[in-house]
Amino acid sequence: MDKRKYIFAGNRFNVLQEMLKLELNVIKIFAVKNSWLEKELIKKNIGYEILPAKEEFVEQVQRITFDFFISNGLPYILPISKLVENTKRKFINIHPSFLPDLRGADPQPGALLFGRDSGATCHYMNDQIDAGAIISQTKIEYSKKFDAGLLYQLSFLAEQDVFKEAWKKDFISIKNQGSVDRLYYSFKTKDLYFDFNDSSHDIIRRIKAFNTPNKMARFLFNSNEILIENAQLIENEFMNYKYQNNSVNEVVVVYESSLVVKKEDGFLNLKMSDGYLENQPSVGDVLS
Repeated sequence: MDKRKYIFAGNRFNVLQEMLKLELNVIKIFAVKNSWLEKELIKKNIGYEILPAKEEFVEQVQRITFDFFISNGLPYILPISKLVENTKRKFINIHPSFLPDLRGADPQPGALLFGRDSGATCHYMNDQIDAGAIISQTKIEYSKKFDAGLLYQLSFLAEQDVFKEAWKKDFISIKNQGSVDRLYYSFKTKDLYFDFNDSSHDIIRRIKAFNTPNKMARFLFNSNEILIENAQLIENEFMNYKYQNNSVNEVVVVYESSLVVKKEDGFLNLKMSDGYLENQPSVGDVLS
């Protein structure tokens, strides 16, 4: 049994689940309040502490005697140089991308938004963001079929795999990341919005990148936000004939919670997240 002392801090459960399965000596768990991690810990009756404010958290970590600090969804940038000074402590992060690409807080939406491969990387932490030496990693190749919900689930599994691989090799790093020009992505609210002057391809890509309840793509109609959870492009000869005289970006069909909008390359079928809305577009409206 690995008797070394581990601290775990973050908002996701899969990596911690793997640590418990490996019977690692996890002496302290810090969970982000109301996170998926906290819900799983409550469900499984596993003891934990709510992650405190950054300054208090750093002070607590300094006081604890441990060998490994495992971060997985920790919302703080820690002063690693200060925390490891005159100690043998090791600080390790599991990040849901194939580093050095897609550093930052929101790599999964970034991968879908920009058509990049994703994955997971277990790496040493330093004073920079997601930039320490790589211990293990695995790649998830980009697919147009992915949406954010699916990619999140695949990323959680990949994170679990790379942690286990890193532990098996005793956390020996394989390479430094170096200074490479790769994409850094952290979500901004403006990224949720699209308009109908965008191409069908770009609209669908944005909707797939942001289709979870807390981050959902949307457009503005008469100053109202219309949230869209799914989209597909339809190419159909009957529809081409039936709506040949309609304008590009015109709503041609409204049914249940869906809008069908004519585009130059087909018809966008958009599923609204809130079902029928009184302020939703109607047949004949031209969207912009």
